Amino acid sequence: EKDVPERKYNWRPDPETGKITYEETGRTYTEWKKDKDGNYVKGKEKQAMEKTTWMADTDDAHTLSSGTPQEELYANYANKMKDLANKARKASMEIETPKRSDSAKKVYESEIRSLEDKLRVAELNAPRERTAQRLAAVNLKKKITETPTLKDDKDKLKKVKQKVLADARAKTNAKKALVEITDKEWEAIQNNAISSTMLRRILNNTDMDKLKDRATPRNSIGLSSAKEAKIKAMSSTGYYTIKEMADAIGVSTSTISKYLSGNK
Repeated sequence: EKDVPERKYNWRPDPETGKITYEETGRTYTEWKKDKDGNYVKGKEKQAMEKTTWMADTDDAHTLSSGTPQEELYANYANKMKDLANKARKASMEIETPKRSDSAKKVYESEIRSLEDKLRVAELNAPRERTAQRLAAVNLKKKITETPTLKDDKDKLKKVKQKVLADARAKTNAKKALVEITDKEWEAIQNNAISSTMLRRILNNTDMDKLKDRATPRNSIGLSSAKEAKIKAMSSTGYYTIKEMADAIGVSTSTISKYLSGNK
């Protein structure tokens, strides 16, 4: 980690290089300390800081290398990844946002209304979900304080995280309210029947794995017998989530769900 002055990041990268741009906020704050009597007294004026990493904060990973062959190889790899990220950001700026089609808006009027209704429900749930996440974080910290060894047991810690989040959602009445996109609604989106603003809101409130499956169609190829066996083995333990199985095998969550349901 590396401490740097607090920054305000620009949403647009540098158009020439594709690099992330920012400005330092210059914000300061007064540090308050307790005196020997337990009273708070005004301390020094300090500059607001934030954390980043040494790798993220350099344009050339070789500046962090000690010069060993292994580190030089890794620095070469890191620089290639940085260059790829810059090119991707630069290319993304050249993509024109499609304009909403008035004719498509009329054709898919009912699908648009349906998406608006789903989006309204999802966005109303968002504040409750944020509250649940905060409550879960507080409760998790409390449990770790009570049982410090929990931090060293990754499997147990995962279960505790899931439990405190489920409890927090129940307490705050936060429910899973993602926008489920039907085939016809996806057709409406593909034909520019909705605005880019509405599309962005939908993307923030839908299952991205399912969306990726729709947006990147693949040939219907079954998994290898080895991967099927791994899914079966992981599923039989009753411990792994669909997301964890998908990450371990390198497929989407919908693919895992399809195999578990027997719809191969």
